[in-house]
Amino acid sequence: MTMAVVIVFLASAFGAWVWHEQVTRSLVEQKAGWEEQAERLRASREDLQERHTALKERLAVLERGAQVKEQAYARVDEHLKNLQSRVAELGEELAFYKGIVTKDAPKSLRLGSVRISQESDSQYLLNVVLTRGMRSDKVIEGKVSIEILGNLAGVPRRLSMSELTPSGRDGVSFRVRHFQRVSQRLVLPQGFTAQDLTVQIKTVGAKPTVLENTYAWSGVMD
Repeated sequence: MTMAVVIVFLASAFGAWVWHEQVTRSLVEQKAGWEEQAERLRASREDLQERHTALKERLAVLERGAQVKEQAYARVDEHLKNLQSRVAELGEELAFYKGIVTKDAPKSLRLGSVRISQESDSQYLLNVVLTRGMRSDKVIEGKVSIEILGNLAGVPRRLSMSELTPSGRDGVSFRVRHFQRVSQRLVLPQGFTAQDLTVQIKTVGAKPTVLENTYAWSGVMD
């Protein structure tokens, strides 16, 4: 009886040992598998981080390149506008010299040209050229004023020069012998749509005169 108990005990102990070894081996194998999987995940994460960093650097390079191109285009556009403005000025000067050196050039004051260039959304620069023939050396003095006809919020409006200049001045004085360019910055109200520009020249002296011309706004815009 005692021998049988011993045998049963030994068999149970052996079985428990075998089960323990199997469980231990299984846990070791699972741990190895988990460590291998964790290593793969770490490697994958590092790879993703490297790709993310590379993409960020590439994006930064592209953004810098786009910014450089945009700045270059802006410089070229600004240079082209300056050239166009200079060509227009040279054309005015050429027309002036042709006009004043001819024998039949009038001695009276003339309105040579009127141009407007836009500087911002509501700010503009007015340039008026006054000319006279070379047969007279007399200086003529006076004042240039303007009015702009248009509409604001669908309502017709006529704006005087005092409403258009930051200082509220009602005209620009001039003293011209043969040629003078008169300039004035204008500020149009927000939402105002210009249609026509009227330029008036008033001379002072013994025989004051008034010259007045009206132009389509689109025709005098640079």
